[in-house]
Amino acid sequence: MTTHTLLQKRLWALNVGLVWAAVAAPLGAQGLPDIRRADAQVRRVDTTDRVLVRYKDADAARAPDEAHLRHARAAGTQSGLTLSHHRRMGNGTDVFQISRKLGTRDMRALMDEMKRQDAAIDSIEPDVRVYAMATRAADPDQWRQWALWDYAGIWAINAWNYSRGTSSVVAVLDSGVLPHPDLQANLLPGYDFIGNLVNTQDGDGRDADASDPGDWAEAGRCDASAGASSSSWHGTHVAGIIAAAGYNGLGVTGI
Repeated sequence: MTTHTLLQKRLWALNVGLVWAAVAAPLGAQGLPDIRRADAQVRRVDTTDRVLVRYKDADAARAPDEAHLRHARAAGTQSGLTLSHHRRMGNGTDVFQISRKLGTRDMRALMDEMKRQDAAIDSIEPDVRVYAMATRAADPDQWRQWALWDYAGIWAINAWNYSRGTSSVVAVLDSGVLPHPDLQANLLPGYDFIGNLVNTQDGDGRDADASDPGDWAEAGRCDASAGASSSSWHGTHVAGIIAAAGYNGLGVTGI
């Protein structure tokens, strides 16, 4: 590969990175998925004028048989209501329109009557609006964690619907950890495995202190031309991604 071609590729990579940052940063603050379960109870909707019916012989390509419609109308008449077929959805479920809105008890009575009239009903439920059981997360830097929900990331928001990782223990083999207030509640005792005093920054060998002494370097440490570098605190960064306390109004949210 020529030097010119290599330079072109590096510039292309740099430009892609800059474009990604320009697109991802604004969307992060505005389009962040809601991930914290709300403290309030789920909002209930106790009235509706539609019912969803799934027949055992449902076929999305055609309307329900006349026999099904006749049974539905009969169930409505028996309940003092008028039922009409509204539409068949793409998954084969039928939507029936009711002549008036029903509360929970009356809807249950109608559905029971519809099932009594037509044994071919596989499932039946009220057509009610559902509401998200979450509110915007309170951790101020969570929007920066694109790797948790961006399409190039791990979509943690979907996993959190099934588990929040309670009681999980993760061993982080890294540069150590600092007692960050967003992390302290979830830290377990660790260990320093570096025995070579030349490589350690804390002046001692192996011990039960997993504190990160920093990985800074003085100028010329690696070679005569190398400049000084600050500590990365990488272990704390990784531990925070895994186990930072969530929804406490501080820092980030751990996976």
